Amino acid sequence: MVVRRAKKSRRPRSRTRSWGFGKRHRGKGNRGGAGESGTGKRGQHNVSYYYAKGIKPLGRHGIRVSRRDIKKDVAINIGELDLQLDRLAAEKKVTKDGSTYLVNLSTAGYDKVLGSGEVAHKIKLTGKASAGAIEKIKAAGGEVVA
Repeated sequence: MVVRRAKKSRRPRSRTRSWGFGKRHRGKGNRGGAGESGTGKRGQHNVSYYYAKGIKPLGRHGIRVSRRDIKKDVAINIGELDLQLDRLAAEKKVTKDGSTYLVNLSTAGYDKVLGSGEVAHKIKLTGKASAGAIEKIKAAGGEVVA
């Protein structure tokens, strides 16, 4: 036997049309204007009103600085620097004077040396270094010039 059923209507059957409170979204004011004047009425629809009142308009203003444009201090641990000394010397970012490596941090591309790691080479460092890094460089027979 065939059962005949009416199709479900997808149209909201309530007076509020699923918007909740009855006064909300009532009438032409919900539309925001005639034609393609704008879909919503939040934010920029009242800008001319604010200009007339002398109030700063809504929205964002000015240049937005991206986080990647802000320069951060580039630091390297003394252990990593010690491992990369031969490569940096081949790239002529570090010079070698006998058994001592002369490291200028600005030409090597770093701003500061931190104290994590072990030092196996004699290093004469020019630039900023943490207290732990200075201690380890001096223990290996090197020196730090600020």
